Amino acid sequence: MLKRGAALCASLLYYYKQDSMIAAALLLLCLEDIYMTTEQALEFAFKERAFDKTSVKLSPGEMTQIKLKLQRIDLNDEYVLYYSCTDGKPDRYAMIVDEVGKYQNITFVVVLNDKFAVENVSVMVYREAVGDEVRRGWWLKQFRGKGEDDQIKRNEDVINITGATMSSDAVCRGIRKAIAIISMSAPKLNQEQEIKIKRSFYVMGSLLNLELVGTDRKKLEQYASEANEIAKKADTLLSNYKSDSEISMVNREAGKKSISVSKITYDFILASVRYSDLTRGAYDISIYPAVKAWGFFDKNYKIPDSKQIEELLNLVDYKQIKLDHDNSSVLLEKSMMGLDSGAGGKGFCVKLIKEYFDKCDLKRAFIDFRSSQYGLVKDGSSGWIVQILDPSGQETVLKEIRLLNQGLSTSGSYEKFFEKDNQKYCHILDPRTCKPVSGVLQVTLVGKDPFELDAYSTAVFVLGADQGMKLAKKLGLDTIIIDADGNIHESNN
Repeated sequence: MLKRGAALCASLLYYYKQDSMIAAALLLLCLEDIYMTTEQALEFAFKERAFDKTSVKLSPGEMTQIKLKLQRIDLNDEYVLYYSCTDGKPDRYAMIVDEVGKYQNITFVVVLNDKFAVENVSVMVYREAVGDEVRRGWWLKQFRGKGEDDQIKRNEDVINITGATMSSDAVCRGIRKAIAIISMSAPKLNQEQEIKIKRSFYVMGSLLNLELVGTDRKKLEQYASEANEIAKKADTLLSNYKSDSEISMVNREAGKKSISVSKITYDFILASVRYSDLTRGAYDISIYPAVKAWGFFDKNYKIPDSKQIEELLNLVDYKQIKLDHDNSSVLLEKSMMGLDSGAGGKGFCVKLIKEYFDKCDLKRAFIDFRSSQYGLVKDGSSGWIVQILDPSGQETVLKEIRLLNQGLSTSGSYEKFFEKDNQKYCHILDPRTCKPVSGVLQVTLVGKDPFELDAYSTAVFVLGADQGMKLAKKLGLDTIIIDADGNIHESNN
């Protein structure tokens, strides 16, 4: 507490006696007792509970009601309220109030429970020369339990303090005001105040951005953290860049023996083989040898000669992946074969997170894993807006798409490529030729399953505008293809 000091005050006033304004300001400063900061007051109100702050603006009709109820006209129409929740619903409120005593404001915090009855009151700042007995606990204690139906008036249901009458009245007025404003505003808060959090995590070599909307901040934080753990686990199992991942183990034993893998890895490989078959090899999970040969794995770029390409064509073949469902094991039939999680891994991860969020107590969620996205909606809202950018400059918005329980996947040649002899070689390889694809700049697909979208967007890119559009229509996917000349091919299925 900052105490006033009579001797210091007198000395300062004498020193500044020639300047009446400075003297007056010093007088007010010397007569100000600070018992609590705002931070301390909120700790007093909510203990260790999380709380939120909101600004409430009263309508003209609400202002009229409160003025009539309190029999006063000196009221503002906007106030700051603090509240904490249990199971997403506000059940404790606090308001910091200023009321004039004899000459100066008394600042105090009023804490109410879910019935709008007083839980606690504490004086934060007292500025009068006398009457500070109103801050005493024994006197403030009598307000506990008082609510909307109580008079809260001196000598009626509140004991007066001799010598502090005007200060007593000020505290009573402030408590009545807090009760009236909070009870008027609380129904708006009880409409399950939306809380939105945004969290980003670095995983799989990219940023995983999450936006969650709900009514319980603590739960949303837990959901975001668990989503990160899901992504990290998937990366640990599927990454080609981790030597101890299950994908790397399968690749090391290619042509030698089957490797038993976890359910997550097995499901990823099983679905990938199915997508490879449905696209007739335009997407092929066994593309890894070609990715390495062209240098896209370690960024040591090179152009394989015709003999190397021929060797690669013998190794890239999803039909030589043997799966044993009973033992959850995987065998690559030829030595030097390899599985690649690059095309499909992020979509698979988004799917795992989406399935987790399906079970969570949230209203909406947006999962943005760079090339793979998903907009989850549980509260009947209109969905999440995603912008499709011009791949030539990545600044112009070509189209806005609303995702309503849908995923979106984009494959493009404009970010990962190398140049040699004035020719660009993009990172997306055609499994049927083991060479980089040309003729397409970008493919965007919209559908229900983010994993299959990731695989199919690669396949459509490989097939080109005409054949790719036919595949997308067959699969029932909304499609935007931008060819190498900048022409836009679009289909809504």
